[in-house]
Amino acid sequence: MRLKWRTIVIFGVVWGVGILVMYIYLSRQKGRSVGQSPELQYAKGLKVRQQGHREREDDRDELSRTHEYCNSPEVAVTGVEGRVKDGYELRSVHMMIRHGDRAPMHSLPGSEQMKLMFCDLENSDHSGNPKVVKFLKKIKQPVKRSTFEHYSLYPDTLLCQPAQLTAIGVLQHLLNGEHLREQYIDFWNLLKTDFDPEQYILVSTDSSRTYQSAIALMSEFHPNFDLNKINIEQTNSVYFCSEDLGIPCDTNCPLLQELESRWLHQLIAYLQNSTGLAVIKHQLTKTMGLTAARFVSPGMLLDIFMGYMCHRRDLPCFKDKCIQIPMVDQNWKILDHMGAIDVKNDLNIAVSMLKVYPFLLDITQRMQAIAEGKSKIRFSLYSGHDSSLMPLIHALRISSGEWPGLASRAIFEHYSSKSTEKQYVRFVYNGKDRTRDLMFCEDEIHDDLCPLEVFQSAIAKSMSLKHLNPKKTYSEICSRDFLRKR
Repeated sequence: MRLKWRTIVIFGVVWGVGILVMYIYLSRQKGRSVGQSPELQYAKGLKVRQQGHREREDDRDELSRTHEYCNSPEVAVTGVEGRVKDGYELRSVHMMIRHGDRAPMHSLPGSEQMKLMFCDLENSDHSGNPKVVKFLKKIKQPVKRSTFEHYSLYPDTLLCQPAQLTAIGVLQHLLNGEHLREQYIDFWNLLKTDFDPEQYILVSTDSSRTYQSAIALMSEFHPNFDLNKINIEQTNSVYFCSEDLGIPCDTNCPLLQELESRWLHQLIAYLQNSTGLAVIKHQLTKTMGLTAARFVSPGMLLDIFMGYMCHRRDLPCFKDKCIQIPMVDQNWKILDHMGAIDVKNDLNIAVSMLKVYPFLLDITQRMQAIAEGKSKIRFSLYSGHDSSLMPLIHALRISSGEWPGLASRAIFEHYSSKSTEKQYVRFVYNGKDRTRDLMFCEDEIHDDLCPLEVFQSAIAKSMSLKHLNPKKTYSEICSRDFLRKR
């Protein structure tokens, strides 16, 4: 009798596990065409839908904006990185990236659909991709770490946790790494064939999605990348302020905190008076049947909506009512309008410059040390967030106000003239050369490059902060004494 009951119990457990596996499998197959992942269907759908808009370049409909933001890995990574006129030598590369695709941080009350979002790379729709197969084989080698020990090296949980990197996010940075390897290693021979840790600086914010994004990019960037030879540095500053510089970081700059508080008050006032946001809140309240809709912000809605749309999921429904595409369109219009105002707002520019000044100072000093033969560093990578990239492109005045897309990249290339040994900087954002758009370089451009000394001078003057007091240093401007005198 005991054996019989044991058999029944074992059968019940096996049956239950089988049902769970089948449920998960069917959930993932729902809405999928044979031989195509939902992401591939979505990317192709966006392409087709956008073809009718090509004659109107100013048409910023929700599909084109969503397409840019989602940055589907089914679309090839292209760019002009490393492409300069003859007569120059590439000396170093310094890059800030945004993490790849992730699960949403937020959710709308009553919405359950995103709970079946999968973050297990090994069992994802992309697990058969040759790059993913090679990555998993490489990354499963034993690794000794002194930083980020509490994070896995790649997404490995069945169901996504809020803000967790997805398989798409890994693939996005594998593709970024491949593209950059072709330019900087295969063409320029910037780095040694054997992985030499003395040639690199790798930094990530304290987040699994930024850490795993950095690993994915580096794994494809250098064929012999070895985590046992180098630690990815961990920073608590989303703006990559290094305390080694001996200047205040964002949390120790009272002026930054004061100006940011003023800017946030301006932002809140704008949102309170936004008729577009009022329409969205009204529609959400009707759809959800909740008064909580009045607390949403455009950034929160972007996070939620893109979680669905980047994975080709139906937008959330509440009983018999669903979020509609026009609401996504309206939210993009609000965000783009806010961004267009921000890039012309002196207060926002000052806040942005205070945030990224230490980072810019750090990389310009490193370029100078490399030019003088005092540093072996040839490649530095800073893996961060949209909140890392946004102040950078605002401070450099190359932004039109658009939200940085997933897996975005901002790159400073450092060159020297073979004939004069003069040092130059080139700035490439998401594959496009934006050097001529750098306000302080526009009259100094030579062969589409900005002289390093001009770049250094602009940073030393704190660019947009010179109107505060051109005779004060960054440290003096950040001090409480300066704040009291204002």
